[in-house]
Amino acid sequence: MTMTHASTGATIGRFLTSQETVELARLQQDNSVVGYSLLGMDGEELQGSGHWTDMIAPVFANVADLANKLGEELGETEACARISFDNREYQVFSVILSACRAVIVKRKQASVTEGLRSVG
Repeated sequence: MTMTHASTGATIGRFLTSQETVELARLQQDNSVVGYSLLGMDGEELQGSGHWTDMIAPVFANVADLANKLGEELGETEACARISFDNREYQVFSVILSACRAVIVKRKQASVTEGLRSVG
């Protein structure tokens, strides 16, 4: 994967290991994934696509910063490696990779039994 960031000309490949590149490609093919963003460790968006791409980078850069500061207050010495939020429709999670942070937005699959009731 060699998508280029518009302002720096840097390739995404330099931020991802080969395993991370394969996993990102797999996630992009997952029908439940409706958006993603890769953020540099400084919070700069490196690449993004799909739902809420204009908001993912600035929001999660701040969320990660707040999570790290809260962790420091609680005695944590390492950065918050995983952050997740969800509601009835979406799951949003963020993980630290080798040289960047990935934020993934997934649409939850509707339960087959949702809306059914027991009759008896």
